[in-house]
Amino acid sequence: MYDTLRTLAGQLLAVPGAPDRLLSEYFSKAVRHALPSSVGEHAVEVWRLADASVLSLLNPPEGLTLGLCQAGVPAHSLLLPLPAEVLSAASLSGDHPEGPYRVSPMLLALTAVAAGYVDGDRLLRSAAPDLLRSAQELLLITACRLCG
Repeated sequence: MYDTLRTLAGQLLAVPGAPDRLLSEYFSKAVRHALPSSVGEHAVEVWRLADASVLSLLNPPEGLTLGLCQAGVPAHSLLLPLPAEVLSAASLSGDHPEGPYRVSPMLLALTAVAAGYVDGDRLLRSAAPDLLRSAQELLLITACRLCG
């Protein structure tokens, strides 16, 4: 899984404007802005979505998960388990899952779900269809870049 995710991270970095503009270019309809990860306990990355809900990449002791808090609801309504390798694959060296990151771990996780490398596309489609659609569009761009 690590090698697959590391390859996907490299493909994301090959997209023009990466890594800085990937969020604004491909997720602008779904994501309002990124928030400091300090806003939540165990948060690696946090995004405020266009519908005012909050998407969090969480790394508690139980394992890496993607959580979605709907606006006005204190608990996460979507908890999608992710392989711990997402953080290592996103990191600069691969040896430090705590960062610094060469590509957004959240983008990598969402793109891995869209590609089918990680289970959860049905759950993500029902809870946050705009996010999945954006990840699929980004995945298509990475595939087109590989084909020339």
